[in-house]
Parts: sequence; structure tokens; C-alpha cells
Amino acid sequence: MNLLVIRDNFLTRLILASIVCLLAVQLCDVKPALASQINLNVIKQIESSGNPLAYNKSSKAKGLYQITPICLEEYNNYHEKQVAPHELFVPSINEKVAKWYLNVRIPQMLRYFKKPLTTDNILISYNAGINYVVKGKRIPLETKKYINKYKKMVK
Repeated sequence: MNLLVIRDNFLTRLILASIVCLLAVQLCDVKPALASQINLNVIKQIESSGNPLAYNKSSKAKGLYQITPICLEEYNNYHEKQVAPHELFVPSINEKVAKWYLNVRIPQMLRYFKKPLTTDNILISYNAGINYVVKGKRIPLETKKYINKYKKMVK
């Protein structure tokens, strides 16, 4: 019962964060926070080896940046022009969603939960999910390798 209450409380806060961020984007024309810090070419290589038709059966992630259904749903909640799942195989559309998620949405959520806007926190959120940063959960080995690979490729 206690776990259910904690989970519901977190989901409620996440939903409220989404509403606040949506209003901030619409009313204040919020600009991307870390557009120059996350190297999208490196993310593209790690995620798909530059293959725009890449598809992950287990996560259902699609395209160059391996956009998941959850990420696409969030993108569509914040944008008038909806993107259909099959459109994620179009490189320019996949990149547009990835840029928004990495440079706008993840930083908005990190700010809302008062977590530092670091490259590591953004990469953890992108690869494993924001819960790992917000709740201080143990980072999966796959994500640790992802961060290390990113840092080596950026140098």
C-alpha cells in the first residue's frame, strides 16, 4: 500500500511538472537549456550507428535517436503538429523530437525536481529514464556504459 501511495505521489508530481512546463513553454517562450552541450551526432552514433531505419523490438524505439513511444507521446502532448510513430524513421523528424527531448523537455523536468542540469543527468534521463535521477535510483550498468561511451566519443 505504501509503495502505491509513493508511486501515485510521484506520478502526480510528474504530471504537474508537465503542466507547468507546458505553460512555461507557451507563455514564456522557454528556450532550450543545453542545446550546445549535448552532442547529437554522438547520441545518434550510440543509439543507431547512424541508421535511420533502426528499430528496437523490446523498447519499440525507432530511428536515428531511438525515440521510444513514451518520448513520442510527450512530444505530441507539447506540439500542435503531431508526429506519427512511422514518421520516426524520417531522419529530420527523428532529430527534431530528439533535440526537443534532450535540450528542452529533460532539462525542464530536472529543473522542476530541483536536480542539477548536468550532462550525466541528461544522459541518464534519456537512456534509463528520469526516475533514476529524480529518485536517486541505482543507475543500470547499460546506462553507465552509455555515459562512458558518450564521453569517450565527445573527446
